[in-house]
Amino acid sequence: MEAIKFDEIVDSMDMQTDEAGFYLNKKTGEIIFAADEDGNPETEKFEDKKLRDVIIDSIKRKGAFRRFKDMAYRHGILENWYEFKNIALKQIAINWCKENNINYTD
Repeated sequence: MEAIKFDEIVDSMDMQTDEAGFYLNKKTGEIIFAADEDGNPETEKFEDKKLRDVIIDSIKRKGAFRRFKDMAYRHGILENWYEFKNIALKQIAINWCKENNINYTD
């Protein structure tokens, strides 16, 4: 299998939801969309307990990401969120590639 473009791996990870995801065909190197019923979002630890409670409340119901982004904007942390998200996705992708012996290119 040829090296996979790193940005394609990160983008696929970013587009996953609780209901749908992607997998890598190791024989062809193709990243394939697939329905996935096993999504398990993680909860991060926050130093600011009030902000943590606001964030958790904002993501509990339908439209959660929209409420989360609105809340992050109101609290002046939206750009911090996107920076954190991008760094975290890249590190997750690097770790995943290492664990699965996947070669990637920039």
